[in-house]
Parts: sequence; structure tokens; C-alpha cells
Amino acid sequence: MAKKSYKKIFLDNDFVFYSYTFLLSLIGAIYFRFVLLTSKITYDINIVDKTILKQENFILGFWHGRLLAPLIVRKYFGKARVLISHSKSAYLIKLICKYFGVDKVEGSSGKGGFAGVRESLRLFKNKPLALAIAPDGSIGPRMQCSEGIVALAQITKTPILLLSFSSSKAKIMNSWDRFFLPLPFGKITVHVSEIFNYKDEEGNNKDPETFRLFIESYLNNKTWELDKKYKQPHIDVAEYGRKGVVVKTRNKNQKS
Repeated sequence: MAKKSYKKIFLDNDFVFYSYTFLLSLIGAIYFRFVLLTSKITYDINIVDKTILKQENFILGFWHGRLLAPLIVRKYFGKARVLISHSKSAYLIKLICKYFGVDKVEGSSGKGGFAGVRESLRLFKNKPLALAIAPDGSIGPRMQCSEGIVALAQITKTPILLLSFSSSKAKIMNSWDRFFLPLPFGKITVHVSEIFNYKDEEGNNKDPETFRLFIESYLNNKTWELDKKYKQPHIDVAEYGRKGVVVKTRNKNQKS
């Protein structure tokens, strides 16, 4: 009964939901700015000429649990947008990103869910633009890459940069994505990969499945490496998606 009452008050009532979420987003943005101001941040950017980041179009890939990664490296990019679900549950993230100068493109990172592809094509015509996308969000499985980021790169003819970060002081939430929340007065390392092209050496589009698995392996290994550096708990790849959503592993050889 209590759960039903909570849902009716906070989720079904638009005025209460959006007012509460707006206040929460403001608190969240202030908190994260405080974290950045009080932390020692190391930028591990595997690109020699960083000025290119403000001159060309890029797709920024990161795990949903490390959603704050593009906000940490925001200063290195020009215009920035985030591909995000149009659902009410994503409203908090939209607002926090907005406070950091990152606008939204509504869509999905999953197969066949590209409501934002047409808008992305339009936006990429006026470069530079960094479009951030979580290839395991917003329903998971956690730390498994969907086909969407590869399809988006090949359709829009845009290279990919992969991001991750970890911190010496953090709280790992008990959410489906194991959201990684850095705490103040810690050490943060944020990683930006080299540029990964959507084409192979012969100029043909890379095999989508091979490229997808490469992105997944790269992000997982880098995330585990950074977490190990700061003695953070190891976060396993999930077999199933977010609670209440039936999304099984995308990887046929994935062990349960």
C-alpha cells in the first residue's frame, strides 16, 4: 500500500514529480561541482593534439554507471549533447547535464531504438559536436555494449572516443548500473581513449559485431583498471537488464 501511494504521489502526479526532480537536480549539480572543485583530477587523454576535440565531430561512449565521465571532460569539447531516453525517469539526468552545458538528444542506444538518429544527422552537419551515449543504457544489461553506438557511428560517419573514470573516494549505488558517485576531497582519473574510426584500413565499415565487442571489452578493461588503481570494488558485467525489464545478455558466450 505504501509503495502504491508513493508511486501515485511522486510518479503519477506530474507537478510533484517535475518539481521534486528539478530541486533534486539542482542539489546534484551543486554537489558534483563541489566534488570537482575539491578533487585532484588527472586527465588521461590518449590524443596528442587535444585541439582536435573542439574541431571535429565525435561520439563519446561510456557506461551508464559512469555517466558523469563526459561532464568531467566537458571543458575539452565544444558543443556537447547527450543521447538520452525521453522517459520521465531520465529527466533528472537531463537537467544535471544541462547545468554543465550538455544539451539532450532524445533517443535510445539500443537496437532499433533510434528516435535520435535523424536529429543526430542534422546536428553533425554543423561541427564540432560531441554526442555522448551510454551503450548499455538505459535498460542494460550493465556493461554490455548494444549495437546502437556502432550503428550510429556508421550512419553518421563519426569516429568514437571511449570514456571512463574512477575515484579514490566514491559511493557505488545499488542500482542496476551500479552508478559510481565520486565523493569530495578525493583523487579522480578520467580516461579518454584514442580515436576509433568506424571504418577499417580498406575504407569499409568495420564488422558491427566485432566493433561492438571491441568497445565493450575496451570500456570494461579500462574501468576495471581504474577501479583497481583506487581500490574500488570490482563491478561485474550483468547478464540481465534493469529490474523489471526483460533484456538478456547480448553476448552468446557470456556466462551466467
